[in-house]
Amino acid sequence: MRAAMNGAHKLSLEEAQTSWFVRQGGDCSAVRIGESACGRGLFAARSIRAGEQIVRIPHELVLTAEKLDDCVKKLLSTEYDWCPLTLLILAEQHKGEASRWAPYVSCLPSFGDHHSTIFWGKEELKFLECTRAFRGTAERREMISDEYNSVKDVTTVISSCPHVFGEDISLFQFAHAYATVVSRAWNGALSSEISMRPFVDFCNHDPVSHATVSHDTCKDATVIIAERDYTKGEEVFISYGKRSNAVLAVDYGFVLPNNLSDQAELWMEIPWNDPLREKKLELMRAFNMPTLQNADGTESGELPVILEEVLDSADWEDGVVLPQARAFSRIICLDSLEDIESMIQESDTLQAPLAYQPRKDVAKETRAMNFLLEMIQESITSHEQALLMLQSAPDHINKIRRGMAEAVLDGELRVLENSRGWLKDCLPNGQEQV
Repeated sequence: MRAAMNGAHKLSLEEAQTSWFVRQGGDCSAVRIGESACGRGLFAARSIRAGEQIVRIPHELVLTAEKLDDCVKKLLSTEYDWCPLTLLILAEQHKGEASRWAPYVSCLPSFGDHHSTIFWGKEELKFLECTRAFRGTAERREMISDEYNSVKDVTTVISSCPHVFGEDISLFQFAHAYATVVSRAWNGALSSEISMRPFVDFCNHDPVSHATVSHDTCKDATVIIAERDYTKGEEVFISYGKRSNAVLAVDYGFVLPNNLSDQAELWMEIPWNDPLREKKLELMRAFNMPTLQNADGTESGELPVILEEVLDSADWEDGVVLPQARAFSRIICLDSLEDIESMIQESDTLQAPLAYQPRKDVAKETRAMNFLLEMIQESITSHEQALLMLQSAPDHINKIRRGMAEAVLDGELRVLENSRGWLKDCLPNGQEQV
């Protein structure tokens, strides 16, 4: 799902990339680069049989931090994951045609072609305020800013190596290269280090694809093996893994319709005015359920809880659905020291993790589940309002980003409504509060 370029220039870049790849020892004879609804992709150039090698990338073409200039490696902190490859891409871009990877680098997304939410404006992000993508965007931007500042300082990498990067690199240039790396790099799946593998990253994402991407130690190469037969002209996909639309929007700049990996997030907290707050926090620490920390190291009492869609009633009956959300709700709703002791005793008796089993007191269990239901309903309302606001969005809002926002909101709303339905069904005697 890559950003596409336009016109004949695009085709020449694709042909140059293929020619370069073959000259460097790669094998891509079974596929060709083409255009799909998702941007550039790989298509079967002929019939491909299941188990057949689709692409082979020799190890020397793989981009890793080890290929950075020695001047950079000496100064670069090992603290950051994505920064080394980001700097390598920037260094290769500065070399221009002199770069060994020039044909590959020239096919990477241009400025403005990447639709990761980190590049969205305030007006566009406003539609996502109630979603996981909004917090993910803020966290990713902060990470990029921190890493940029760490290498931009007058005594560090960029300023000390002008022969590698040129006179200066702006935050926007760094962020664009960073987003390109995050959306294309392999992190631990094929080796212990983060890497970029030319040609492989033309493969678009299909969550149900089982094509194998692995390292052939005998040939010292990365290979893609077809998981099924492909007819000539059919697009070849790989799976990037289980990714919600919120994650895809932040890290990859695209979304999937009806994404079965979608999740929703509830931001739960023990209120500051709760007289039992410290006791509850102490209880959660003791049972390995700590809340997030503030900047000063103190506990915030807050915890983002992930909800996933439930498709099998057996999962609910086995108690594996919304376990953390239900447990936290039970703790938040504890109303006395005696109640806290009672919960601990119930946990000891059942030999179960604290608060992960329904309360013996039906009234207390009902109160806790209704509290959770209320939180889910509030989030549902927020998502519905955001979708209504999106429908009346001004025409100047980017259509691609408008569609992405709608998919993120729709997916999370589906999960929330699913959770609400299951939770209502589990209430003792249907005792939902109106």
